[in-house]
Amino acid sequence: MQYSGFTEAQTMQYLKKLGFEERPEVSFDSLSLLLSRHQQLLPFENLDCMAQKMLSLTSDALYNKIVAGSRGGLGLELNSAFYMLLTALGFKTDSYGARLFELDGTLKPELHRINCVELDGRQYVCDAGLFAETARIPLLLECDTEQDDGENFYRFAKNDDGSVLLEKKENFFRSPLYVFKPEPAAEDLFEEALKFCVEADASPYNKGNKISIHTHNSFAFIYGDTLKYKRKGRITKQLCIEDRRQMNKLLDAVFHINFGEIRYVYTETENREE
Repeated sequence: MQYSGFTEAQTMQYLKKLGFEERPEVSFDSLSLLLSRHQQLLPFENLDCMAQKMLSLTSDALYNKIVAGSRGGLGLELNSAFYMLLTALGFKTDSYGARLFELDGTLKPELHRINCVELDGRQYVCDAGLFAETARIPLLLECDTEQDDGENFYRFAKNDDGSVLLEKKENFFRSPLYVFKPEPAAEDLFEEALKFCVEADASPYNKGNKISIHTHNSFAFIYGDTLKYKRKGRITKQLCIEDRRQMNKLLDAVFHINFGEIRYVYTETENREE
């Protein structure tokens, strides 16, 4: 399966949403700015999974939801959209499938997508969306080199099977984020993963609110009924969300989500009624 990319008009509207008035040049500085603005303006969110709404990775579906619809999406959606944007701008980009880690250290199925951009003969990993905090800069795909994004430290390590592990160090504690094989993945793989995220009993995304976004100096996230802010591995602020009205206000004010007619945004203390 091969999808068409964004049209020129869609590309320009996408750029406008990210604060660009014109097409940026193909450069490391432009890539860094595109990634940073994407992370701060387009949130990770699983609201459609919670509603059991079928999702799609076609260019029109992603554009209508994320750009025109003022929403965010799962990592599969956000990184698919970012891939299409980068490609439309002339960046040489591949996408890899990635496996996240459970809290107990076991690997989840391949349910994530990351992008790898080649610039001046070097490869940079860009992750535009994950429920956990990810690198705020394009990470040079070079193993055993610690890279500082201003908040946390990241390092790639090569596994015996040829896969690559990405680790994050925050507040002096190092933990694995995900494992990937540096090989371009087929779109079919991502579509199957997206269907799993919505429908499967084992999906980590259809059992409670998971919403997150980078800010200029922290990381904000909602898990269940609690909003927390984190910086350098430490929780700096938290708020218990009491009802649906408060939840919807926070979605707008903190996460830039225009929920409109989405009536399934609820808190776990309420009855789950449409």
